[in-house]
Amino acid sequence: MEFADMKVVIGDDEARNFNRKSTPFIIPANKSCLWSSVAILNDNTIVAVTSTNAYSNHSEIWMIKGRLVQDPIALADPTIFLDNNKYYLYGTSSDKGFEVYESSDLKNWKGPVGKSNGFALVKGESFGSKGFWAPQVFKHKNAYYMAYTADEQIAIAKSDSPLGPFKQEQIKSLSGIGKQIDPFVYFDTDGKTYMYHVKLKEGNRIFVSEMKPDLSDVLQETTKECISGVLPWENTEKTDWLDYRRANSNKT
Repeated sequence: MEFADMKVVIGDDEARNFNRKSTPFIIPANKSCLWSSVAILNDNTIVAVTSTNAYSNHSEIWMIKGRLVQDPIALADPTIFLDNNKYYLYGTSSDKGFEVYESSDLKNWKGPVGKSNGFALVKGESFGSKGFWAPQVFKHKNAYYMAYTADEQIAIAKSDSPLGPFKQEQIKSLSGIGKQIDPFVYFDTDGKTYMYHVKLKEGNRIFVSEMKPDLSDVLQETTKECISGVLPWENTEKTDWLDYRRANSNKT
């Protein structure tokens, strides 16, 4: 008891799975914190109270305020989709598919909350065996779609909910030449739909293709290059594509 300390751990909504241990008071090893408690104020401030002799030769009551800090969500290539006043967060995380997190304020997130054990899209129900990257989720004609990368190709899956499961009736990637990644679907005001994407050819080059009205594929004959890297700072991996592009540019 004479060397007791105060620790705080955080559980889930069912008061289980306690972790994320923290220490509200920093005290010397030969001192103690006893009869401790925590309380939450109306503005979500967390108050820790303890009886300690850390700062004197007798016991005193000390209080400190803090706030709950959410653990970082480990996602790359993140995208946020708003639907019915709720925000949904997707991103690159594993070769199993795509997880999804949910929030009402963009600050506090819960999840993963996807319908397939936290996943909105699961490998095997749509195209891809690995390299599930850079998803984009959007709503079109009362259905939800996910455009994403897998196996360095682009695919589109469909669902009746932002939580998934996103699936394909016919498991396939979209048409295109070579490796293509990082899709973004854009609906123009003239009723046409376009997909912007990166082709891995002589560097990362951004292309755009018009899509079929039912979003089942792109119209390959409409594919055009939008922009490509030509400056040294864009070649961070120091590959030879920059010299190749410059040589061909000088020829034209």
